Amino acid sequence: MTHLKIPPLATLWVAACCLACRTAAVQAQPAESADAQSAAEDTSPERLTQRLEAAKQARLDVELKTGKSFLRCKLLSVTRDPQGRPKTLKIQDANQGRTITVSFASIRSLSIDREMVYEAAKPDRRSGKEAAATKQARAAAEEDAKWLAVARENKVPVWENLSPQEHAAAVKEHEQMIAKIKQLIPGMELYETHDFMFLSNMPRNQVIPYATSLDKMHDMMCGMYRIKKGATIWRGKCLVVAFMQESQFQAFEAQFFQVRSIEGVYGLCHQSGTGRVVISCYRGHDPNDFGQMLVHETSHGFVFRYRTMVEMPSWVNEGMAEWIGQALVPTSTTVQRKEKQAFQLMQASRSLNGLFSANPIQGVHYGMASSLTGFLIGIDKRKYADFIDGIKQGKTWEQSLKDSYQSTPNQLVAAYGRAIGIPDLQP
Repeated sequence: MTHLKIPPLATLWVAACCLACRTAAVQAQPAESADAQSAAEDTSPERLTQRLEAAKQARLDVELKTGKSFLRCKLLSVTRDPQGRPKTLKIQDANQGRTITVSFASIRSLSIDREMVYEAAKPDRRSGKEAAATKQARAAAEEDAKWLAVARENKVPVWENLSPQEHAAAVKEHEQMIAKIKQLIPGMELYETHDFMFLSNMPRNQVIPYATSLDKMHDMMCGMYRIKKGATIWRGKCLVVAFMQESQFQAFEAQFFQVRSIEGVYGLCHQSGTGRVVISCYRGHDPNDFGQMLVHETSHGFVFRYRTMVEMPSWVNEGMAEWIGQALVPTSTTVQRKEKQAFQLMQASRSLNGLFSANPIQGVHYGMASSLTGFLIGIDKRKYADFIDGIKQGKTWEQSLKDSYQSTPNQLVAAYGRAIGIPDLQP
C-alpha cells in the first residue's frame, strides 16, 4: 500500500484528537439516480475546441488509449490543427506539478469537472497496449456487473451513480449549509478540492496542508478497495467542517444534527440516507492526532459510500478506520497507545471482551479492532478487500470471513492470539 505523504505534521500548529471518535449515521434510504454521462452530446470538433479553450485552469481527468490516466490536472493551453480540431493539450499534473503536453489523438476520454466531454471512437485495429487496456477495462466492468448482480439478489440497496447535474445539485446543498454555518460561527473559510469541501476557522497556513492532502487520501482508499483511481465516491463532495474551539464544534452539532452529548468526542462522521457525508471536528493539541482523526473519519464516510448502503459491523468499521489513520499518519501515536492498552487487557483477561458483539464498540475495544484489522491485512490485503466486499454485498461478516479467509471467528481469534503471544485467547 502506498502511504500518503502528508507534510511533517509536527511543524503545524493544528490538532484534534480522535480518542473517542463516533460515527453518527442516519438510516439509509434509496439513493438518487443516474450514471455519469458516457460521452458529450455535442461531438463537433470545433465546439469541443472552444469548450476546452474556455476551460483553461479548470480541472481535467484525462485517460489515454494506453490506459494511463492524469487525474485532477489543470488545463494550461490548447492548440488547434488546420481544421480547428484540438491538436494538443498542455496540462499540469496535480500530483507532481510537472507540465505535460498530450497529443489529442492519444486520448481515450476527457472529463471537465466530472462531466465527460470527449470519448474517442473505437478503432477497428488497436495497438497492443490499447488492446490490453481495453481488455482489462472490459474484464473489470464484467466483474463489477457480477458483483452488483449478487448484491441486488441479496436485496441490498446499491448506491447509484450520479450525473454531473446531480453532483452539482449536491454541492449546492453543501453550499447552502456552509452559508448557515458561517452565520453561526464567524470567520469560517472554505477550501475546495476535487472531492472535498473543507470549511474551517483555523489559520489558513495550518489548514492548507490538510485540505490539499484530502484528494490523495481519497486515491489511496480507492487503491485499498480496488476502485479505479479518481473514481467519484461522494455524493457531490465530502464536506469537512473543522473548528478552532470545542464550544464551536458543540454549537454546530447541536444546531445542525441535534447532537448535544458529545463530551470527549473530537470528530464525527455524519452520514445521511441520501448519501450526503459531513465530517465535523475541532482543533485539539496535537497536529499528528488531528491528521489521524481526519483520515479516520474520512474512511468512515468513504466506506459508507462504497458500492452499497450496507452498514459495516462496528469492530470492522472502527478497526479499519483506525488502521488506515495509522497507515497514513504514522507520526500519530493515538492508535499505538490504544493497542497497547488493549493488549494489556487481553493479556489479563485472555479475551477480546465481547468485541464482536459490541455495537458500537467502546474504549479499549478500539485498540483490539485496529490490531485485529492489521492482522487480517497482514495475512493478505486482497483477502481483506474480499472480506469487506462480501459484507457490502450482503453477507454476514462471519460468512464473508469464511469465504475470503476460509476461517471461522473462533479460528480467527485463535490465530490472532497465537500471533500476539496469547495462545488461549477467547472471543
